[in-house]
Amino acid sequence: MEMTNIPEGKQGNLSRISNFQVYMENCSLILWYSRLSGIFKSNFYGSIKGETAMNKTWVLLLATIVVAGCAMKTKQPTATGQLSILNGPTTVASATGLSKKIGALASTGGDYRLSPSKMTITITGVGFFPVGGNPGNAAISAVSGCTATYDRSKGSLATLNASGITVQTGTFGGVVIRYSNTYAVVINDTASGIYSDPTSPGKLVATQPSGGAQPIQVTDQNAGSEDGQSFICFASPVTIGIDSIPQVYVVFDPTHWLMTTYSNGSFSTPRMSGNPPISPSISKFGKAAFYSNIGTAMAYPWGVGAGGNVSLLFLYSDTATPVSVTWQDQAVCSSSSDMNWVVTFNGNGTSFGTYGMLGLDANHTLAWASPGGVSADRASITGYNGVFRMPEISTVGQTTVLSYLCTSTIPQPVSGPNYSSGAPDFVPAGTLTLTLLED
Repeated sequence: MEMTNIPEGKQGNLSRISNFQVYMENCSLILWYSRLSGIFKSNFYGSIKGETAMNKTWVLLLATIVVAGCAMKTKQPTATGQLSILNGPTTVASATGLSKKIGALASTGGDYRLSPSKMTITITGVGFFPVGGNPGNAAISAVSGCTATYDRSKGSLATLNASGITVQTGTFGGVVIRYSNTYAVVINDTASGIYSDPTSPGKLVATQPSGGAQPIQVTDQNAGSEDGQSFICFASPVTIGIDSIPQVYVVFDPTHWLMTTYSNGSFSTPRMSGNPPISPSISKFGKAAFYSNIGTAMAYPWGVGAGGNVSLLFLYSDTATPVSVTWQDQAVCSSSSDMNWVVTFNGNGTSFGTYGMLGLDANHTLAWASPGGVSADRASITGYNGVFRMPEISTVGQTTVLSYLCTSTIPQPVSGPNYSSGAPDFVPAGTLTLTLLED
């Protein structure tokens, strides 16, 4: 109980109250009372509504009840919604011409990038952070029962799990997803001859086990002993009220995400490559597309791509509006070894999630600018290092040409926040031939 406006030495002996009135003011229970020495006011924090008169006995009893429940009553209001985990793109083109290279690698040793047939992720929490705030300070609400398995046999963007969430209300600048750092993985790659086997020392074998590929546990060495987290800033502030039904969507696409080393006839235990490939949003995705110069969405030997190992995952809010592009392997015009932060969006800001000017113009050309670096808390970029354009294609197996120019001087859109108003005209420093491998 907090007593306010009470003269020194007058706080005690409530039994001398002669007249009083109780009502609500700013989520506090207000008691106005009179004594011979004057009129005073006390705040009893609680949620009793209405205006009424009570006798002294009831006031004291009410004060006891309200003070006992004070901690519970002062919590920030919440809203109930849903978190949905979606399958990444899965319609796969054939791995033409790559099997010979993988066979040669198997005899000489080297590094593989792996694509799971199935991979299970557990989301442990979700939260929102204020506009301009640090994602690390988001109020995370625990999520229970939110485990989903990416499955290459299921359709692209299929809903894998939909779990209820309860989040704080307010006006926010972004959303944070927290996830477990352990995963169940099945690798059943018949084209490359790599299979998961929990009985093998390295958890991988080159001959299919008699009972077929079995799940193995893989730990994200980048997250340490704690759960990891991924976040996205909103292009504009989002307000969640107590009557809102917040919807959060996460695309999980582990294509080319695991790594192993083959040496002396055996594989090393699979390890992660960069941050988990999860893409959160508060808007439902309408399309996904995975391009690469590697020639396969399955396992491949590191270093086979002409001009580097380049793969791009595009996510769209509908069939014609790209919202993000992520470098899944190596990023052109970047020296970072952590490829999964090299993400570009369709805004013209600097905070994470609002930059990049990604757009699809009327000629079906995709264009964007790539970030040159990020702040220490990864909440904003520190400039650009390249501009890119490539014709969009719609048939799996077809090829396109990615043109790029590594520069910190980025052309601005003709109009609006992104290159949907027209792909920028520049003299490319280089080109890469990419195949649409998954959509």
